[in-house]
Amino acid sequence: MSKKLRNDLILIALLIIPAVLALALGALRKPGRACQITVGGEIFAEADLKTDALIDVDGLLKVRIEDGKARVLDPVCKNKLCSAHPPISASGETIICAPGGVVVKILGQGPDFTQ
Repeated sequence: MSKKLRNDLILIALLIIPAVLALALGALRKPGRACQITVGGEIFAEADLKTDALIDVDGLLKVRIEDGKARVLDPVCKNKLCSAHPPISASGETIICAPGGVVVKILGQGPDFTQ
C-alpha cells in the first residue's frame, strides 16, 4: 500500500468516524415530555410538550411550545441570542437567556419529569 493511499484512508476514517458517532448519539437522545422554565433559579412554569402554548415569562421573553418543541421568542435583552437558538425537544436540552436569568429546559420521560 502506498503512503498516499494510506494517508487518504486515514483522512477518510478521521472524517467518517465523528460523523457516525454524532448520528449515533443523536439517535440515542430521548424525546422530552415537558418544558421547565426557571427564572433566577426558581421554577416559573412547567408545561407538557404535547400541548401547544405561549408562555410570557415575567415580561422577559416568551416561550412557544408547538409540535412538541420549545423555542424562545421576543427576549428583551440586547443580544437576543436565545431567540436565535433552534427549538429544543430532547430530554436535557436547554436554552439559556443569561441577561434575564431564564433557563428553558426539556425534562425527560420519567413520571416526575426528571429522568
